[in-house]
Amino acid sequence: MKSITIAILLSSRSAPSTMTSQPYLISFCLQVLMFPLLYSYSIIIRSFQDVYEQHKDLILLGERVVLATLAFDLNVNHPYKPLVEAIKKFKVDHNALAQVAWNFVNDG
Repeated sequence: MKSITIAILLSSRSAPSTMTSQPYLISFCLQVLMFPLLYSYSIIIRSFQDVYEQHKDLILLGERVVLATLAFDLNVNHPYKPLVEAIKKFKVDHNALAQVAWNFVNDG
């Protein structure tokens, strides 16, 4: 069940959406609360919030594992800091150069 939830959350993040991941997590936690024997939980779950926080962390970790398995680069190096340093280094019209470079970075 966790792997299904992880896959759904990960796929929902791949496309722009105004919906947050909270409804998926709430649905999953409710299923865990309703069927504790099915998922072989040996302890009594104290509150919904405990379950929500526990599974949210597990699902986020699972998402990272899936992305790493797919060789998806999780550490994206944005070019903005080196771009600003390079613009400061050159002694030309900063406004024109900065605008062209910034547009190039954003469009690329």
